[in-house]
Amino acid sequence: MPDPMGYYGAGLASLLVMLFLTFVIGVAVYVVGAYFLSKVFAKAGVEGTWRAWVPVYNMMVFSKLGDLSPWLVLYCLGGGILLSWTGLGFIFSFLMLGITGMAALVRLHDSGTAALLGDFLTCLTEKVPVSMAIDVMPSRYVRHD
Repeated sequence: MPDPMGYYGAGLASLLVMLFLTFVIGVAVYVVGAYFLSKVFAKAGVEGTWRAWVPVYNMMVFSKLGDLSPWLVLYCLGGGILLSWTGLGFIFSFLMLGITGMAALVRLHDSGTAALLGDFLTCLTEKVPVSMAIDVMPSRYVRHD
């Protein structure tokens, strides 16, 4: 008599192991991301770095730092939930990624970091030593607080 759980039991066990590993990796990615976001909030002067640990609220605060409406995050979340049954909900995930990317770019541009990053990338492509590029860097890239 063949073992009825032999074949299916191995498949079920591998599925459970994969689900557990996905959960652990997802939690680890969330914790690392929230930690770095709390550091960004502290540098930006946001009161209470606990805001970085609240899942949707952290993206709302981050978009507010980039001078974007925090409601855009809620629009994307709501659109993703409403259209998830059609298979088009992922479009709103990409839209939310674009919104947070725009907020980050605005924040980098305001702080002058984007200019420094551009100089660094230019040094990489033109094979100029970074120390030499920093020495001759125009004063417009240096923040005077």
